[in-house]
Amino acid sequence: MNEIYQGNLNKEQIVAIEEEGNVLLTACPGSGKTRVLTHKVCLALENMSNSKQRVIAVTFTNRAADEIRRRIDNFGISQEQFWSGTIHSFCLDWILIPYACFSDSLKNGFAIADEFFKNNELKLLKEKYEIHPRTEIDTRLGLDGEYLSSENKDILHEYRSVLEKNKLIDFDILLYEAYELLSGNMYIAKALSNLFPLICIDEYQDTQELQYQIICIIAKAGNGKCKLFFVGDKDQAIFGSLGGIAKNKNEIEILIGQEVKELHLSGNYRSTQRIINFYKIFQSNIIDINAIGPNAMETGLITYNNAVNKDKIEDEIAKLVEHSLKNGIPENEICIMAPQWWLITSAVKKLRNQFTGLKFDASGITPMSKFKNNIWYKISRLFLAEPSPMLFNSRRRWAKEVIEELCNVYQCSINDEYTTPKKILRLVNSINSSKTESIEYLKECILEFSTKLGFSEEHENPIHNQKTSFFAEMERRIVEDNYSPDVESLKAFYREGKGVSISSCQGVKGEEYDVVIAFGLLFGYIPNWKCYYNETVDHEIEAKKLLYVIASRAKKHLHLIAETGRTTKGGRRPLETTPSLCCINFDFDVLNNS
Repeated sequence: MNEIYQGNLNKEQIVAIEEEGNVLLTACPGSGKTRVLTHKVCLALENMSNSKQRVIAVTFTNRAADEIRRRIDNFGISQEQFWSGTIHSFCLDWILIPYACFSDSLKNGFAIADEFFKNNELKLLKEKYEIHPRTEIDTRLGLDGEYLSSENKDILHEYRSVLEKNKLIDFDILLYEAYELLSGNMYIAKALSNLFPLICIDEYQDTQELQYQIICIIAKAGNGKCKLFFVGDKDQAIFGSLGGIAKNKNEIEILIGQEVKELHLSGNYRSTQRIINFYKIFQSNIIDINAIGPNAMETGLITYNNAVNKDKIEDEIAKLVEHSLKNGIPENEICIMAPQWWLITSAVKKLRNQFTGLKFDASGITPMSKFKNNIWYKISRLFLAEPSPMLFNSRRRWAKEVIEELCNVYQCSINDEYTTPKKILRLVNSINSSKTESIEYLKECILEFSTKLGFSEEHENPIHNQKTSFFAEMERRIVEDNYSPDVESLKAFYREGKGVSISSCQGVKGEEYDVVIAFGLLFGYIPNWKCYYNETVDHEIEAKKLLYVIASRAKKHLHLIAETGRTTKGGRRPLETTPSLCCINFDFDVLNNS
């Protein structure tokens, strides 16, 4: 193996990276999963001789994809033959866009129904059918193209009719259409298997059945040419209520008709042994995890507060942040998280006021954070993330995505002078607005951008509908969630700041911090009510898995908060500490404020 990949790798990691066949890699927290995946990709890129081929990394979040790209950049390896993104992006870029002409339902054009459109349509249909507004509508599809849920069929069928009328597909239909194209046209799967010598699947334990089928059809068609590299941890399978399945070695072998080698990463380089001993309480699959990192034997702090009232939660978090900073913890090594975004949004605004000189990395809670697959979000991000050396590669990739989506998805004709990422960035950097209000600022910048590129939005065009829903939802969230409307506040979310990280408990998977502060650890949030009412899901196991993920992000110090005073949405009953936390026997620390 090339010397560039030898540094900081142990024997288990090297075996996984060098294995030439299909791999199912179980990686405990802190065992170097992302490092191994990145090295695996780099080795494949270095050894690839066919310039037309691509190495693929399918990640659970866009943030995880960006992290892999950042690490590859650090190796100085070209990413021209590398693609990384979510399964939905993979299906869109590599299956639906190039092969839509082979689908009766897609060949005349389609666009993606974003979350705003989907939620709004379902809201209207629930009103029409007199269904309680908080009733969850499951839109997942099976292999036969029918909805998996046996409930609310009238709503589901009418919702699908609305999509078809508007030539829209949501993310669930997107997956099914990709599966249908592959299973019904094996020459497509064969072509892709020749194109992809390696497909890496991160967080495989949260992969849905349709997603497994899509990846495995491609691998099977290659008859050994396309290798699969699954990486994950069954104890971190926190999306079972959304259809996530942790398939085992035999199940994957049946799907691809090939042998799969099962490997493990066991050592934990991240956490103290005390942290590990704590989160092992929540394990479902009992495996021994040993701390082997530089801070393995540090004592650290593990606190649990179930007495603070919700109205004082920001004061309590501020105290923990201040204590951490005073004891030498860098601000970028502190993470504040909660199981629901609205809890975090409320808290971070107050914390910003309390710590005027402190930087926050809170890009996940912008008023448009749910629109990351909307073309107008991608264009807006270019204007909000101002040029900097640290963001150069990211902004170049974003510009490339914008060009490809405008041309391939929306069939927009772009002026020849703006057909490369470099030229797009030069144009973006030249555009400015004197508007101080964020929506008006973006609208003015986008108008000039569209004009210079030379494409127009017809009123019924899907790209126009995407724009309408993008700004409507952004305006709604600014008002309802009390975001600051000024553009400088919005730009602050996108600066390459290495400040205190703000995240959801679900979105923090794969990350690590010296200090983790988690609040909102209440029954109804952990697990979520929709998980509790799902009869096919064991809510106690789901709660333990999420607590396992939360605690295993911490390297040295862990602060858990189950505040009082919160109630159900109707206010009829108080929320109590999730039983999986309050019933454990552990010698918690008491914070020393000195």
